[in-house]
Amino acid sequence: MRKYFALENNDQLFVKESDRGYIYIEAFKSNHVKAACEDIRSLNISNLQIVPIKEMTDILLIVRTTYEIKKGSWVRVKRGIYRDDLAKVEHCDMGKNMVTIKLIPRIDYTKKCGSSKSNSAKLFDEKAVEIFEGEKYDNKGFLIKNFPLHAV
Repeated sequence: MRKYFALENNDQLFVKESDRGYIYIEAFKSNHVKAACEDIRSLNISNLQIVPIKEMTDILLIVRTTYEIKKGSWVRVKRGIYRDDLAKVEHCDMGKNMVTIKLIPRIDYTKKCGSSKSNSAKLFDEKAVEIFEGEKYDNKGFLIKNFPLHAV
């Protein structure tokens, strides 16, 4: 496809991630689109459709998701070793797209170096460790950690 458009230089192609199985090709005539697609075996050009002009602007519309995260609300972590853990929001900074959350830490006091196994969640034992890897803990043993907004 790129090879064809590099030679022609008049058409454009884009793929919208939410529309799986569809590609959109901008051209002056449908014959130009067929010519661009005929050398590509994985494309089915028998289902070629022209998108009406009213729908063309909807295809290019970018929808942003807004987050309603407030202090005291509960969130679930999406990434890292705390994936799928439930956490409470302590502070939310929408300007920096960061959220400070309180969650149960995953600390293995007998961990050997180089082990990548995830530990079970348990409350912090203040007597066993006072400072662990520079992380902040509150007086009840919960981990206070900053995450990007899209990771919760």
